[in-house]
Amino acid sequence: MADVKDRRIGNLSKGYKQRTGLAAALVGDPKVLILDEPTVGLDPKQIIQMRKLIRELGKSHSVILSSHILPEINAVSDRILIIKNGSIAAEDTADNLARSAAADAKRIVMRVDGEDKDVRTLLDGFEGVTYEALGGGRYELNIKDASDAKSKAIFFAFANAGLPILEQREEELSLEDVFMEITEKTEGESSDESNL
Repeated sequence: MADVKDRRIGNLSKGYKQRTGLAAALVGDPKVLILDEPTVGLDPKQIIQMRKLIRELGKSHSVILSSHILPEINAVSDRILIIKNGSIAAEDTADNLARSAAADAKRIVMRVDGEDKDVRTLLDGFEGVTYEALGGGRYELNIKDASDAKSKAIFFAFANAGLPILEQREEELSLEDVFMEITEKTEGESSDESNL
């Protein structure tokens, strides 16, 4: 901030305006800081600096961060609250939320030696399985059953159909996946307004 101390706030860049607002909030040395979308409009260097600052502030203050930018939340938060329709839908660490979501579903990426239409026909026959073709014989499967039973059934169905699976791996769910899983469980409830 010392570099721009003689300039008007209105003439500062977005990054410096964000820093000025944060500095003003810190003047009274509050125990709790509430930050709403603190990195919106910042360049990558400023985002890294702001994340570092938020983590440092978290050592001596309670910092509440509200954001729809999920990688941002994951990068600086110790605990995450997902709010759906004004109520807390989930609260835990990012890892625990991911584990909880993974207990209900799993994601598998596979590469298959076969015609796309044959792969799609086979996958369409599985209840609770959605998929996306990634190209090059690769498919991302989202399975609404975290047990190995459905994965094994898919594997043997491909083998019996003469469609060899050349590669298959399970992928961890991202915070975006967790958010979607949790908020979709309550999708029938009036509003789609969700926050972190």
